[in-house]
Amino acid sequence: MMTTRLEDLPALRPQLLANDAHANSESTRGYICSKRNDSQHGLDCLYLNSRSLKAFVKTDDNCSKICKINIFQQLVYCGGYDVVCVCETWLNDCVLDSELLPGYSIFRRDRVGKTGGGVLVAVRDTIRAKRRTDLEGNNVELVVVELFKANNQSIILYTFYRPPSSTLDSIQQLNSSLDNIPESMSIILIGNFNLPTIDWSLDHPNPNNNGGLLENKFCDLVGDHFLEQLISGSTHRDGNKLDLLLCNYAEIIKNVTSSTPEQFGFPTDHHIIEFEIPQNFSRAKPIKRIILDYRQGNFEELRTSLLQAGFDSDGVLTEEIDQHWTRWKEWFLAHVNKFIPKKVVKDTNSPPWVDGELFWSYHKSTCRHRESKVSEISYKGVTAKTAAHKAELFNAFFSSVFTSPRSNIGEDTINNSLPLRTEQNLSDITIGVEEVANCLHGLDTSKASGPDDLPSRLLKECAQ
Repeated sequence: MMTTRLEDLPALRPQLLANDAHANSESTRGYICSKRNDSQHGLDCLYLNSRSLKAFVKTDDNCSKICKINIFQQLVYCGGYDVVCVCETWLNDCVLDSELLPGYSIFRRDRVGKTGGGVLVAVRDTIRAKRRTDLEGNNVELVVVELFKANNQSIILYTFYRPPSSTLDSIQQLNSSLDNIPESMSIILIGNFNLPTIDWSLDHPNPNNNGGLLENKFCDLVGDHFLEQLISGSTHRDGNKLDLLLCNYAEIIKNVTSSTPEQFGFPTDHHIIEFEIPQNFSRAKPIKRIILDYRQGNFEELRTSLLQAGFDSDGVLTEEIDQHWTRWKEWFLAHVNKFIPKKVVKDTNSPPWVDGELFWSYHKSTCRHRESKVSEISYKGVTAKTAAHKAELFNAFFSSVFTSPRSNIGEDTINNSLPLRTEQNLSDITIGVEEVANCLHGLDTSKASGPDDLPSRLLKECAQ
């Protein structure tokens, strides 16, 4: 039976998900650190059929599992893509947009009522984009996004998934949507159409249909909207061309490549497609913000001031812990502002450092497939086994953060100072301290935010 001491909690700190060395590597473009990150180049785009982003797959050593969301993030961030289109996400409302790609605007359409399907488009936050729900229709797995160019013109990006068993209705709805786009406007249509009997040989100006009515209707759609298919070769491991990249102005798309999943290290049975849109797009200007200038700070005098002033913790057991945290934070920052100057910086495209929401999303994606091995926790000689009792020990531990060193919180105080919550309200508390420690082990803390956005470096320096 494993017992965890709550006194070990201060050693656990928020961590980075991104690696600076990796982002600066010459062998990769890095997360939003593309070598062409100015407004003079177009968009680097990625398309993949994920076959479930939320599935767990075995790692290379076959000893553990990892969520495909983590592999997906690594693929996108290392590639520095501006636009990412995904079919067969298999997502539902249990997965938040914030868990997928921080730094991107997420537009998705999940399949409702049953597993499978789903379409997602992610556009880097710095690029002007707007979802066009008026073009998406009903009962069709389609996401339409308008990308605004620098000259105020725009490109309409369609990401479409047609299940193999779907009827002609999905093709008809897609055709109706395209009918509502002016002929002068650029259209990009990408997705998994599941029409393997159509011959897309590049030596034919139009596709050759070897299928039935549904294939005929789709070929008519391609011809009526002057679309040209731009992927050469098969797009599936079985040799079929199921995924298509179609455009009515082929010159706006360059450098189309189709790679096997093994080349990218992403587990799926479809090829992964990359392409570029060499147009100038409207991009957001860098945002100015004020940060602490640590290089000019006087940490010695700050630590001395904090020690001499002391924090008034009177009434700590009679007030809410949130009130005491607010009081302590205000007291602490008042001293910080005296000895650490501030400066104005521009927010250039930088990796998203971990905040509270992102950390717990990361923890859920990596740990939801295993149960906690921590059956007991202890604090000040008190051992808790039930979820409700564990929660009380956590409350008592964090309340003690605001007591003076002379305070003596013993077993009676722990058991009597805080009202016991019901088992029903706390039944979802299953995480153990060592489980959190395992998630954070070995990760760098140099740029992570601390609690309530207090920089971890500041807390570390003042704790010495």
